[in-house]
Amino acid sequence: MAPSSEDLPELRQWSPSDAILEWTFDEEKQRMKVVAFGMQLVPKGGSKNKVQTAFAGINRFFSKLKPGGGERNPRCQPSGADPSALAGHIIDKEEDVLFIKKLPDFDGRISERDSELLLSYLTAPIPLMMQFFADEGR
Repeated sequence: MAPSSEDLPELRQWSPSDAILEWTFDEEKQRMKVVAFGMQLVPKGGSKNKVQTAFAGINRFFSKLKPGGGERNPRCQPSGADPSALAGHIIDKEEDVLFIKKLPDFDGRISERDSELLLSYLTAPIPLMMQFFADEGR
């Protein structure tokens, strides 16, 4: 997912040293604080727990980067290759596809089996997708 424009640093030419992440632990708030590009980077999504370990904060920062809500405009449109967008259900990992009761068939163009493969492959690296579309039957 793309962050909103308000969450990103200003558009200008940055040097590689500007991108260096400075990690500190805020003892008062019990969470990690990350500074880069001359601003504090704030993760979107995560839980509101007051007590969390440094490792939980780092994990939440990288796994929950999502826009803050519908009131902001994203900087770019979400990818059409997002399995969640195609299925209409949240798909974070390959196993999530197994729990979808009605898989999309794209107006009868692909079978349920191929739909499951497609959505699963979209959670994986690109070579699997290339193999999927290389099949003459698709």
